Amino acid sequence: MSAKLPLSLVVITRDAAADIAECMASASFAAETLVVDSGSRDDTVETARGRGARVIERDWMGFGPQKQLATREAAHDWVLCIDADERVSPDLARSIATLFDRGTPDACAYALARRNRFLGRWLAHGEGYPDWTVRLFDRRRARWSDDVVHERVIADGQIARLCSTRRPNRSTRTSPSRTVTRRFRLRSCTHAEAEWVRSISRCLRSHGSCVSTC
Repeated sequence: MSAKLPLSLVVITRDAAADIAECMASASFAAETLVVDSGSRDDTVETARGRGARVIERDWMGFGPQKQLATREAAHDWVLCIDADERVSPDLARSIATLFDRGTPDACAYALARRNRFLGRWLAHGEGYPDWTVRLFDRRRARWSDDVVHERVIADGQIARLCSTRRPNRSTRTSPSRTVTRRFRLRSCTHAEAEWVRSISRCLRSHGSCVSTC
């Protein structure tokens, strides 16, 4: 895929130096990469800028407000919002390219099929796959909710599912600590509690387990 697509990859981060480069590389088809960072103490900001991202530094406001701020700051109306520890599969990248090759997408938002990998095995049923989640949308007709946790995309029109000829059509890779962070984020969004979760994350990393989603 040579030509860049008229959309912005949007990622919110904090201490994501270990993930941000691969995240950006998986969505290199986007004409812009925007990273909104909330006080990283590692090399997240430097790594993102070094790989061509536009970086904005903002205090943490909660997941919904932070993602909506990032969406507003994007250069393009169409945005692809993923987390730093997620990866876009090559098959999904082709599906997105095909969608834009046809002209302006018909729907105002698209749900992507996320697949989870736990303890080295891809999950194929239940919540493991497909875990449909809206991540690609036109910000003029859709937006992130104001929820500080349990954030979701609210659309003013049709939400379609972006399917492809192969599966999975979205791939993410993460560590067990990221999954724990996601689980605990449902009950907390303060930095103090996030620090507690990160301490658990560091402990889990030492055991060498592996979790991924796609």
